[in-house]
Amino acid sequence: MPKANKNVILPHLEWEGLIKPIEIRNISSPEALPGDVVSISLSRDDSYKINGRCKFNPSSRALPDLPDAAPGSPVKTITLQGKDQQGQSVIISNAIIYNYNFATTWGENDFQGQLEISEVTLETGNQNPIAWSTDWYINGQSQHLFLPEGTQRNSIQTYTRTRTNTTIAPSTKSVQEVDSGTRDHCSIETPNFSFLFTHVPDTLAPTWSKPVGLEFRAKQGVLPTEDEREATAEIVSFLLGRHMLKVGSTSYDADAYLVRTTAQDPWGNDVVASCRNAALPPTPIHVQDIKEGRIIGNRFKEQLSVFIPKYLDLRDELGLRDALWRFWVARRVTLGANLPILASALELLMKSWFESKNQRPRASTCPEMNIYLSPDQSVTNSRKS
Repeated sequence: MPKANKNVILPHLEWEGLIKPIEIRNISSPEALPGDVVSISLSRDDSYKINGRCKFNPSSRALPDLPDAAPGSPVKTITLQGKDQQGQSVIISNAIIYNYNFATTWGENDFQGQLEISEVTLETGNQNPIAWSTDWYINGQSQHLFLPEGTQRNSIQTYTRTRTNTTIAPSTKSVQEVDSGTRDHCSIETPNFSFLFTHVPDTLAPTWSKPVGLEFRAKQGVLPTEDEREATAEIVSFLLGRHMLKVGSTSYDADAYLVRTTAQDPWGNDVVASCRNAALPPTPIHVQDIKEGRIIGNRFKEQLSVFIPKYLDLRDELGLRDALWRFWVARRVTLGANLPILASALELLMKSWFESKNQRPRASTCPEMNIYLSPDQSVTNSRKS
C-alpha cells in the first residue's frame, strides 16, 4: 500500500486506542484491591500484547495478600477503574495482579506488580449517539491485494505568533498539508448494513502486523450487532486466507469525535510468525493476465458482496463459526498433528448439515454395507426386494 503522509494522519481515526502508552491514576475497583495501587501503566509489547504494570504506595512495605487458590483452580479477577492523562475514564476488565516486586527507578524504590488483562476500555464522556464503529485487526493484509477505492487526507494547521507587551499585531499563518492519496479500502453493501474494509497507514502499527480495519456504518440509524460484526470478520478472514486477529475497536459520533475505544490482546502466542505466514485464500482473489503473467485486478470486493449475506444466513445453522475456528487452529499446528483438528471441523459441518432445515428430504443407500440412511439420520439395515 502506498505510504500516507504521516503529518496528515489522525491516529484516533486510523488505528486502535493503545497506540501510545497510557498512565492511569485515581485507581478504584468494585472488588477489594490487593494493596494501595497508586498508578497503572499500559503499553503494547513487541508481539502487540498489552503490558500492564501497577505501582503501589511506596510506604507500604508489606506484600499484598495473594489469593489462596489450589493449583489448577480458577484465579479470581478484578475490575480496575481510573483516569488517564487526558481525563478519559479507563476500565480494565478481568485483571490479575501478579509477580509483585521492588524495583529501583531513578534512584527510588518502587513497589510494583504485573497485570494480566483481558480488555481495556477508554470512555471519553461523549454522550452523542454512535454513528460508526471500526474493529481493528492485525494479519489482515494480503500481498498484491489492490483495493479499488482511495482516500485523500488534508490537514490545515494555524500558526500564530504574538509579541506580548507591544503594539505589534499578531502574525498568523495557515499551513495546509495534503497527501497524494492512497487506494486503501473497498466499500461493501449488505441487506442489513454496510462496511469498509480498509488498510491502516503503515506508520501507525508494527511493520510485520499487516493491520486492517472493518468500518461499520449505521444503516437507517441502526449499527450491526456485535455478532454480525464478528461474523463479517470471520468470512473476510477466510476469503483472504489469513486469520485476522482482533486488537480493539473504536466508536465515533457523526462528527468523527471519539466516543469509546477498546483494546485487547491478539489471540495466540506466536503472533509475529502468524502475520508473516503466506496467505492461503480458498479461491483466487486476483485477476491475472495469462499471456503477460501479471496481476491486472482482483475480485475481492465481488466475493465479499456475494459471500457475506450467505455466510450470515447459514453461520449458526451449519456451525460455520466453530468449523472455521478449527480450521485456523489447524493451520498453526504441524502437518500430521493438524489432521484430527481438520477432521473435527469436517465432522461438525456434516453433523450441522444433516440437522439443518436445508437438508433435502431424501434417503441415501450404501449397498455394499447394506446400510440405509433415512432423512431423520436413523441408520437401519435394509434389503431391496
